[in-house]
Amino acid sequence: MTQPLIHGNQIDGSTLTLVDAATLGGQPIGVTANDILALNGSSQIPAVDGSLLTGIDGTQLTGVVLSTDASQPKVKILDIGDWDMDATLSVNITHGVSPASNIRSVSVSVRSDTGLAVHYDLLEGGEWFWAEGNAYITLQRDAAGIFDNNSYDETSYNRGFVTIHYV
Repeated sequence: MTQPLIHGNQIDGSTLTLVDAATLGGQPIGVTANDILALNGSSQIPAVDGSLLTGIDGTQLTGVVLSTDASQPKVKILDIGDWDMDATLSVNITHGVSPASNIRSVSVSVRSDTGLAVHYDLLEGGEWFWAEGNAYITLQRDAAGIFDNNSYDETSYNRGFVTIHYV
């Protein structure tokens, strides 16, 4: 069988059938129920109500890089993981930023056993310190600090989050 030839706006050897540009195979193109989603002229997904997006689990964003442009600041959000703060003084969190000198700021949110979050921006001194130059951040509580009690001893869930801003 000979393939049809296209010359300008003419097709030789085949029948051309025009279809409605607002459908694809009879299915509507748009952003409402049962529509096929199509990119706009700038290769972007059109504005969609975020509450309509399904199958996206927020925990999938843990450790994600929010920017890939090397000149733009980036953010990583890492799980602390299980940590019995009453029994264990410190935990290491691998950050994956290389070189570590690209880290500009670190903040920590710690969850109590009841799920209440306590947020800390300053890691140098106080309850925390950051081991600069390593592949990890060390979170260390004071031996007799506010986390040295049974409100922070459960290990059945993620103790909190470390947020890293870097370039």
